[in-house]
Amino acid sequence: MSFVALLMIIVAGALHAGWNALTKRSSDQLAFVWGLTGAIVLLCAPLAIVAIWIDGVDAIGLRYMVASGLIHIGYFALLAAAYRTSELGLAYPVSRGMGVLLIPIASALLLDEAPRTAAWIGIVLIAAGVIWLHIGAFQAAYHKRGWQGVISWFALANGVVIATYSLVDARGVQTLHPVIYNYGQMAIAFVGLSAWFLLTRSIARLRPILASPRMAAIAGLGSYVTYTLVLAATRLAPVAYVGPMREVSIVFGVFIGARFLGERMTSGRIIGVALVVLGIVAIKILG
Repeated sequence: MSFVALLMIIVAGALHAGWNALTKRSSDQLAFVWGLTGAIVLLCAPLAIVAIWIDGVDAIGLRYMVASGLIHIGYFALLAAAYRTSELGLAYPVSRGMGVLLIPIASALLLDEAPRTAAWIGIVLIAAGVIWLHIGAFQAAYHKRGWQGVISWFALANGVVIATYSLVDARGVQTLHPVIYNYGQMAIAFVGLSAWFLLTRSIARLRPILASPRMAAIAGLGSYVTYTLVLAATRLAPVAYVGPMREVSIVFGVFIGARFLGERMTSGRIIGVALVVLGIVAIKILG
């Protein structure tokens, strides 16, 4: 993996941790996501127009972009369902950890981009770190409801969705500029989320976001830059490596949580962070 791709992933990880922290602090996360996707549509339109004027539009890339946008609607819906039916500390590691393992497996089977044997060490270390960081949530859920409490089916399904859109994007971004691709799929997701709030007659949930849109706008810009960098990195490195290495955001998230959200820096979190960092280093060296 090139140093430029690694740098893009690290910067994207820091930004992801920042906007994700804003999302976690919101009282209604799905409404907040609607707000941030809307902010992307409004604020990033000039950049997308300039990119279209300079780089043009590819028909094949557009098909992948539309597919990704529709998949992202499912992603947001499943994420909201996972958060609604299980604790945040449980839903997140299950979905992300599942995605970490499925992306390289699916990449090897469908895209003929199999990670090197030694690189699997790094991938497994990252997945283990994601789970270990949230081991307390798993233990609490097990003591409360047994294995039924540990298994979050919505979160598992979301892991499959994460792997799916990662592979779709890996192909689409090869022929369509990342700035255009990310803007288009986020615009589709915004339309889908808006339709959901209309059909469920939940427009009232959006009023706090519309009344005070500043945080959603900041999160939207952070989200847009984050995934545009990830897409650009996918042009330079196999998605089998980029997907798992995106979990560097967890490292930044732990420190943000400890510094700004009052979360404890426990020994379990330190071990989890160490495993993720070791995994990233292993992929960079062995991949």
